[in-house]
Amino acid sequence: MRARAARSRTLAVDPAELVEPGRGDTISRLRTVGADGTTISVLVGRVSVAKIDARDLEALGLAPGDAWTPDLAARLHEAASALAARRHALRLVAARPRARADLIRRLRLAGHRESHAAAAAEALAASGIIDDTALAEATATSLAGRAGTPRRAIETKLRKRGIAAPEAAQAARAATEDLDERQAALDLARKRVSRQRPPTDPQAARRRLYAFLLRRGFDADDARHAVERALAGDADELD
Repeated sequence: MRARAARSRTLAVDPAELVEPGRGDTISRLRTVGADGTTISVLVGRVSVAKIDARDLEALGLAPGDAWTPDLAARLHEAASALAARRHALRLVAARPRARADLIRRLRLAGHRESHAAAAAEALAASGIIDDTALAEATATSLAGRAGTPRRAIETKLRKRGIAAPEAAQAARAATEDLDERQAALDLARKRVSRQRPPTDPQAARRRLYAFLLRRGFDADDARHAVERALAGDADELD
């Protein structure tokens, strides 16, 4: 059997390693690894040439004594790479909840092929481990509770997390249904002003506060209204 090929730097965590077949090489053993028994290590001689999902074993039709051919090496490399993507996906969602698109993007950035990344995300979605709708609703509700985050800002944040536009809009709308955005803008503007020294340049202070509210996602009219009230020190209720 020939030496192992160099480990690819583009493949992500636990990449498959391609072992070039040599004349007369055969599969010597199929060994179950891991506590859950869902992974099979394929050995040629004493060398583990690939680790594959146990569910792929029947489809590949592997058995000890099978010839270790270039075609079989390629098929095992494909199966092992797919398993690596699924493992990596599980690690990513264990760290934090993720949307399907974000999960695929991160897997692709790590070096997994598009088909493997998409298949890994699909498997997690099918098992309920990732759920874009539930993630959008939970995230929107959490954001809405933070100092009256406006609908547009929530929608933008959800889109950045990989939530599709329709789901992001629906979740943001539902979470801010009872929010008075004009009052929220004024509350935030007053808080901002109370933490600063009296401005030496009122016009510059007005521009900075206005830009701050726009960055937070407030409508231009609500931001302008809040700036005028907050800087004027008008504590009256809004009309």
